[in-house]
Amino acid sequence: MKTSKIYFFIFFILLSISCIKEDLDRKNFIEVKTGMITSSSIETIALESEILGFETGKIIEHGYVYSCLNENPEIGNQEVSTKLLGIRLEGGIFSGAIENLEPNTTYYIRAFALIENEQEANYGETLVYRSSDFGLTVSTDDVQFIPKGFELFGTINNLDAELIIEKYGFVWSNENVMPEVEIDNAVYLGTINEATSFSSTFENVERLKNYHVRAFAQLGKDVFYGETISFFKGDIWARKNDVPASNFGVYFGVINDQAYIGGGYGAVNNLMDLQKYDPITDSWSYETPFVTDCIFGAAFSIEDTLFVVTGDNGIEQELWGYNTINQTWFQRADFPGEPRNFTMGIEHQGKGYICLGYRLLGLGTSQEIWEYDPSSNSWSALPPFPVGHRKEASIFSYGSELFLGLGFTYNDLHALNTNTMEWTEKSPIPLTSLFPIDTGAFQIGDKPFVLTTGTSQNFWEYEPLTDTWKQKADFPINIG
Repeated sequence: MKTSKIYFFIFFILLSISCIKEDLDRKNFIEVKTGMITSSSIETIALESEILGFETGKIIEHGYVYSCLNENPEIGNQEVSTKLLGIRLEGGIFSGAIENLEPNTTYYIRAFALIENEQEANYGETLVYRSSDFGLTVSTDDVQFIPKGFELFGTINNLDAELIIEKYGFVWSNENVMPEVEIDNAVYLGTINEATSFSSTFENVERLKNYHVRAFAQLGKDVFYGETISFFKGDIWARKNDVPASNFGVYFGVINDQAYIGGGYGAVNNLMDLQKYDPITDSWSYETPFVTDCIFGAAFSIEDTLFVVTGDNGIEQELWGYNTINQTWFQRADFPGEPRNFTMGIEHQGKGYICLGYRLLGLGTSQEIWEYDPSSNSWSALPPFPVGHRKEASIFSYGSELFLGLGFTYNDLHALNTNTMEWTEKSPIPLTSLFPIDTGAFQIGDKPFVLTTGTSQNFWEYEPLTDTWKQKADFPINIG
């Protein structure tokens, strides 16, 4: 029994050695060579490879594995692609093409062969290949501001005479710093077959937004890009068409992104005129005149209606509305406060507000805040401005708060929460120039801006969420 076990052990050892020798013989004779690239284009390469030492059986699959990231690609690894060429019954030379390559990209490529009844493939050496672009480059040269937007400039360089650019132009995004034609906004300029400089006008740019733009050229499935130029639309002043009639002491409002200016002192007489400015066409047009002249009146706009009240004129405390759709005037409930001028008007959460001003009956300036509700056609008195009278103040709103302050000789700012009816002191405008100053405010979306008198540090943006001020590009005309 003991001898029998010894014979069995010897037999097992001999069988194992035989299997190992057979496996070593197979590995010594089966060899794959990746070989060389026989031809290439921008997105395709052709290779010639070889399988050596294969005598019997079947090659159930062969071809190429390749990757941009894995320097020793194998079947099944992440970031590895395959080019499968199918079954072979003999070794020898084979060839194949790898397509849809990205330009200007390094690839790691290996030939492989998988033998029947084997679990692992045999691989050739790794071939390192840098895809070509035939020297083609695209540059984004410049972005220049024009009245209605921007003019973009780019160049296509080193375009081979036999190649045709199917599409070229500019691509832009507000968020993607590397915009792409497949996912972002593109301006296409057609087909071209020569290196050239080109340009395009980019209009209707939204204010207070970041823009990222770059030139591109498309050759087959490949898109070549220039560098990205980023800019912020908003921190620049551009001259627009002047108001047709020279006037002073006007009322104004904004409805559907169009500005309305009316009344004021004219060159000869007080004015009843109402004029509308369209920023898209940079043009002015006359609307239906007001019922009387109005000097230093106040206005606020609610939906499609411009409301006008107070001022030095015949209406005194009358409130008038102008329907911008049918261009007609109509009267509403009288303003309950004393007659006044230099008041501040604004729309806030669907209601109109008339604030401060000079009393016309010789009683000085006012701290009063009045709220108009168009749904009930009624007025309500709100808590007065908390820090005394104020001449020519500035006003804007954000969320539930109405911001009021600044003005002649002052740099402070206060906010009235129209839900809780409580005043809060905010950060003063950080001016370093000498007082006195005058200020005026306007809003673009949720962004309030304040313009002050003086030749420098005269334009500021206020951030309500953080209660901070940011200096912007100076207004280019001396308004001191």
